[in-house]
Amino acid sequence: MKRAVLLFALVIVTPAAPLQAQRAVRGDSTLAGYRPDGELRMWTFVVRDSTIGRLFSTVQGRTEINGVEARIIEQRLGLDFARLGAGVSIDVEGRQFVADDGTYLGSELQVKTGDQAARVELERHGDTMLGRVEQSDRETEQRRHFSVDGFAADLYLLDMHELFLAMRDIKVGDTIRDTMFVPQIMLEQYVEATVDLFVNKQVYKGKFDSSFVITYSQPQRMAFYFTPDKRLVKAEIPGQQVKAYLDVVRRFGSETAREPKQSLGKLASRLPTFAAYLVIGLAALVLFAGRALRRSSTWLALLAGGVAYWPVLVTQMPLQTYLVEHLFIPAMAEGGSPYFWGLFPALTTGVIQELLKAGMILLAAVMLRLRHDRLTVIGAVCGAGFGIVEGGHLAMLAINVELLSWHLLERGFMILFHTASGALLGYGLAVGLTSRRFIYALCGMILFDAFLRYLPIFVQQGVIDVLMMYFVIPILVVALMFFALWRLREWKV
Repeated sequence: MKRAVLLFALVIVTPAAPLQAQRAVRGDSTLAGYRPDGELRMWTFVVRDSTIGRLFSTVQGRTEINGVEARIIEQRLGLDFARLGAGVSIDVEGRQFVADDGTYLGSELQVKTGDQAARVELERHGDTMLGRVEQSDRETEQRRHFSVDGFAADLYLLDMHELFLAMRDIKVGDTIRDTMFVPQIMLEQYVEATVDLFVNKQVYKGKFDSSFVITYSQPQRMAFYFTPDKRLVKAEIPGQQVKAYLDVVRRFGSETAREPKQSLGKLASRLPTFAAYLVIGLAALVLFAGRALRRSSTWLALLAGGVAYWPVLVTQMPLQTYLVEHLFIPAMAEGGSPYFWGLFPALTTGVIQELLKAGMILLAAVMLRLRHDRLTVIGAVCGAGFGIVEGGHLAMLAINVELLSWHLLERGFMILFHTASGALLGYGLAVGLTSRRFIYALCGMILFDAFLRYLPIFVQQGVIDVLMMYFVIPILVVALMFFALWRLREWKV
C-alpha cells in the first residue's frame, strides 16, 4: 500500500503548473502545427440563445494542386435562419485546399442558399485563381488575380478565419491588415482588426477560457476570441446577432507519414518522454509483479503487451474515423446531443483495447505455458507494455510534447490504468475464458476504459474545465489500481 501511495505522489507532482496569461503568441509555420490529420472541430451558431446550425471541419489527408502539396480541410456548414422567422437557410459542403503554410490553393464546394444551389471549383495557378461556377443550367468560368501567399475565408467558415490567425504572430496592441479571398463569390476583401486584450472570461454558459480578444472593423464588425493554443473559441457578429462557440475538438485516426528527417528529429525529441513512460511502467510493475520480475516470462509478457497495441492502428482508429464521419457529424448536424453520439467512439476504444489485452494475456499464457495462478501478474505486465507503447505512439503523433506537462500526467495514469486493467483481466481468465468472473472483468474494464476516453466531452461542453478532468482521471485510476492490488493478494506468485 505504501508503494502505491508513493507512486501516486511521484506521478502527480511531475507536471508543470498551468499556463499563465500572456500578451503575445507566435504563429505556426504549418497547419499541422496546431491541427493534425484526423482532427474534427465543431462550432455551434446561436442567435438570441437559439441554435441555428453548426460548422464541422476535419483535416483529412493530402493532395496536390498544380504541383503544390495541399492539405485537405473537409467542411460541412448548415445554418437555418428561417427557424427565427427571418432569413434563409445556408448549406455549404465540400473541401478547402491549403498549402502546409496555410495559404489558399483552391476549393470544391456545394453551396445552397435558400432554393438556390451552386457548385464552386477553384484552383490556384501561380498568382491567378481560376474558377468554375455551376448554377442551374449555367456554367461560368472566371479568373482572378490573387497573391501566392494569400489566405481565404468566408463569413461563417470560422475554421478558415482560425487558420488565418494561427499562422501569424498575435500580440496585444497590434493591428492586423491584410487581404483575403472569398471563395464563394470569387472576390478579395480587405481585413482590418485590432488585438485588444488577453483575458480569461466566460465564453459560453460557465465555460471559461484564456484568449486574445480580436476586434474586426473590416470586412464587417466582428469579435473573435482566440486562444494561445490556436483555437477560435468564440465569434460574435453583432450586425446579425450571431454568436458561435467552439464546442468540439476531437482527434480520430492517425497522422499521415512525415518526411524521414522530420521523423528522426521528432523521435530524438521524444526520447525523454519515452523514458518517463518506461519509468512509470516499471514502477507499476514493481507494485503488481514484485518477485515475478526475476522471471524471464515476465519480461516476455511485457513485450507481448506492447505488441498487442499495434492492431489499434488498423482497427480502433479507422473505425472511429468512420463513426465520426458517418454517425457523429450527421447526427450533430441534425441537432443531436454530443453526450449521446460521443459515446460510440469512446466505446469503440474500450471494446477494442480491452479485447486486445485479454487476447494477448491468453496467448501469452498458452505460449509460455503458465499456471493459472500466474495470469493476474502476467495480465498486469501485458497491460503495462500496452500502456507504455500507447503513450509512446501518441507522443510521436502529438505536435508538441513537453516532458513536464499535463500530457505526462494523463499518459502516466493511463499506463497505470492499463496495468490494473490487465491484472483484473488476468484475474478473470485464471478461472476460465467463459467464467462469470472474466465476463464481469472484461465488461467492467471496457466501460472504465470508454469512460476515461469520454471525459473530454464534458470539457468540450463546458461542464468541467480541463484541470478538473486531470484531477478526476488520477482519482479513478488510483481507485482501480488499489482494487486490482487487493484482488491480486488472493494469488501467490
